[in-house]
Amino acid sequence: MKTMTTSVYAPDRKIANRVLRAAGVRVRPFRALLRAYVLMDFRSQQFGRATASKPKDLITPLFWVVGQYLLLSVLACAVLFARVDAFFFALVNLGVSMLIIGTSLIVEFNEVVLDPEDLNVVGHQPIPPRTYSAARLTNLLGYVLLITVSLNLFPAIIGLGLRDTGWTYLPAYTAAAFLGNLAVVGALLLIYTSLMSERPGEGVREVLAWTQTILIMIAFYGGQAVLRDSQDRLEMAAYNLPGWVMYLPPAWLAYFVDSTSIASAGTKWWILGAGVLVNVVLWWLVLGRISAAYARMQPAGAAWRRATLTALGRPGRLGGALTHLLARSRTEVAAFWLCQTM
Repeated sequence: MKTMTTSVYAPDRKIANRVLRAAGVRVRPFRALLRAYVLMDFRSQQFGRATASKPKDLITPLFWVVGQYLLLSVLACAVLFARVDAFFFALVNLGVSMLIIGTSLIVEFNEVVLDPEDLNVVGHQPIPPRTYSAARLTNLLGYVLLITVSLNLFPAIIGLGLRDTGWTYLPAYTAAAFLGNLAVVGALLLIYTSLMSERPGEGVREVLAWTQTILIMIAFYGGQAVLRDSQDRLEMAAYNLPGWVMYLPPAWLAYFVDSTSIASAGTKWWILGAGVLVNVVLWWLVLGRISAAYARMQPAGAAWRRATLTALGRPGRLGGALTHLLARSRTEVAAFWLCQTM
């Protein structure tokens, strides 16, 4: 069985390795870094406290978070289905998706974007900047893909059952969801890499980690209020939206999704094209800024030397007086010093 499995996946692995080498990425360090970053994603400390999951639990914090996102999208769809039109249905779900992806990125900024603490872990390894950047960006895009799918899976499927939608709703909503989330992630990365010199603080990340829990409570109790409302306030609000709502990015994307419905005069392809253009320009700027930040963390650079010097200290006597008093040989002194340093 092992031989059969290896033979099945060997061509795919070889193709991936060739692509990585063609891009100037070293394969083994890339795979090792990517695996470490994925494990860090699953064990986010902020999400762990928000979901009451411990480090050694079988179900990791990220699994709980994805489950909560699925639950949130189901509750939102259940409240809106058969009560509003396709535009308002897409507007609410796309807005929630863009809000959650933004808070999730800030919460896991260190795990999926940039963490200077990497200097203390892999600073002594000969890792080329391009390999480090490729591992970081692959992990980032994989995380965005996972969160986007978990937030928009049910809205994309349930929306097909609305009275004013057809089969074109599914690809239109899927494209709008990915464009919206990629734009939010790109805008946040551009802000943090261009205007802010520091990472998100622990307090901010801790508060935002509870966002999905708060939204689930709002959707649950708000849904009960909608079901018991005899005056149909939700339906009336959906058909009498304030004018400023139409200037929000989720409204533009929802307008594109609604233009693919049965009763629409024609699909607004220019909105989709504008969204693609905005994302291309935005991510071109983001990749340049992030790549520059990663390049400044290259091996043998000043940043690595500072980190190594901080961890190892100045050359000289190992350990303090108490260590030399307790140890029986230089080997034990070195062992005590190494444990204390690590």
